[in-house]
Amino acid sequence: MPSEFLRPMSDLLVEAERGGYAVGAFNCSTLEQVAAVVEVANREHSPVIVQMIAGVGTLPDAIMWPLARSVVEATAQVPVALHLDHGRTYEDCARAIDCGFTSVMRDASRDEAGRTPLSLEDNIAETLRVVTLAAGAGVSVEGEVGTVGGGGEGAGMRGAFDFETTSVEDAVHFARTTGVDAMALAVGTSHGAVKFPVGAQPELRFDLIEQVHRALPEVALVLHGSSTCPHEDVARVNAHGGRVSPSSGITAEDKRRAVALGMRKINQGTDSNLAWTGATRAWMGAHRDQVDPWEVTRAGMEAMQVAVARAMEVFGSTNRV
Repeated sequence: MPSEFLRPMSDLLVEAERGGYAVGAFNCSTLEQVAAVVEVANREHSPVIVQMIAGVGTLPDAIMWPLARSVVEATAQVPVALHLDHGRTYEDCARAIDCGFTSVMRDASRDEAGRTPLSLEDNIAETLRVVTLAAGAGVSVEGEVGTVGGGGEGAGMRGAFDFETTSVEDAVHFARTTGVDAMALAVGTSHGAVKFPVGAQPELRFDLIEQVHRALPEVALVLHGSSTCPHEDVARVNAHGGRVSPSSGITAEDKRRAVALGMRKINQGTDSNLAWTGATRAWMGAHRDQVDPWEVTRAGMEAMQVAVARAMEVFGSTNRV
């Protein structure tokens, strides 16, 4: 029986706009990560978005995606949206809708390989195809204007500084022409585990966030590449055999300011993964005689939950439901 708590993403983001907070969207590549995110959302009384990327998971999408929905339906006690992040093709979005996702992102800011920027009009045309499809299924749609830097899961491969900042005029034209529910802006962030060099703190375009929100209060604004990359989490990974380069991400203070100016969905992948990987590496080093996977998996889940709960507090979504 479908859960009353599995909702279109637009439902969650409308409430976030009313309350002046952002909803965290946490990337998951295993069913255990899906369960971990929903579990902490229940505990923190926070709405949450569970998001997945085509081809990024421990099982094929056709198996993984329906199971992810089942996990959400079986465990959610707070509003949850199941979202496709960085849908590179119309077909990816259609598959996600068929598998029961309640929201999809058609990322047509670049070509399907994630390398070459598309023109604004091509971006609009591709996004509009998905909006038309999703409308018949009651599914929310996110688009992207401008291009966010960095690389990694679903985001293509490019440098941290390889981005094209969104203009207010393009954002307004894109949103009003496509009718998207949510819109990712390129305001100076970067995807991936290695972001900006240490000491080169990114400078977000807070003026653009404020101007676009003022012009389009009915469209939820989305911040991609928001992870902080805590140095202690990187150090923990590296202390147990890892080789992750330290880098500078987005500070908690900058995220709070972005929320205050109108960001309503904030994506997090790297911070969750750093916490998970550091904990599992540490657990395995401390339990060299153990071979049962459930204990090390649980260690990763619990560490990820700490990172997710911390993000929810920063985004202002704790104790909202």
